[in-house]
Parts: sequence; structure tokens; C-alpha cells
Amino acid sequence: MKIQNLNLKLEMTPHIDSLMTQIKANQKVQFDEIDRKLEEHSKPKMQYLFVKLSVMENRISQMQESNIISPIQELDRIDDEIKARLEDQVISEYLNSPSAKVYQGKILQKETFVFSSYTEASEKRKSFLISKN
Repeated sequence: MKIQNLNLKLEMTPHIDSLMTQIKANQKVQFDEIDRKLEEHSKPKMQYLFVKLSVMENRISQMQESNIISPIQELDRIDDEIKARLEDQVISEYLNSPSAKVYQGKILQKETFVFSSYTEASEKRKSFLISKN
């Protein structure tokens, strides 16, 4: 009886080693997946922003409305403070421009657009820049 128990223990040992190897491999895969997800969440998600001003200028005794579109800004975070600073910068640049000074430019409306991809931002920006006439 003792010999049979000893043989049974010897036969099970490779099976246990195989299970332990499998468990360790599964743990490594799980830890690698956790590391990948943590790294993905720790990377800043880029956002893209531009500002559109609708302005009115007195061009040769005729009022003319037009749009002023800022370049697209790429930022890793956008909050109200950052939006306000960028909006103020665009407004200031327009009001100090020769066009605004010569033609007594006035800002009628300000819109800020925020996107999660550059492609989306670019498409929307182009819709204001490219005339369909």
C-alpha cells in the first residue's frame, strides 16, 4: 500500500507543476492587462479647441458681418480657466488688428468649440472657412 501511495504522489507532481505554471502564466497576463489599462488611463487625452468670433465691420459705409476663426489648439486638458484665457486671447488679437481698428470692428458673438479628435475639429473649422457659394 505504501508503494502505491508513493507512486501516486510521484505521478501527481508533474501535474501540479503544470497547474502552477499555468496559474503563473495567467497571473502574468492579468497583471500585464492591468498595467496596460493603468498606462492608458494615465496618458492625457488630447483635446482640440478653436474659437469663432462673429464680427461686424463698417466697410466703405456699409456694415459687413464676417467670421474670425482661431487656429486649432491642441491641449491635454481643457477647463473653464483655459477656455477663458484662449477666448480672451483671440478677442484681444482681433480688437488690436488693423481690420478692427480701421473698420471700427465690433464683436457680435463668440463661440468656442472643443473636440476629442483633430479630424473633428478640422472639419468643423473648415465649415466656417470654406464658402459653399
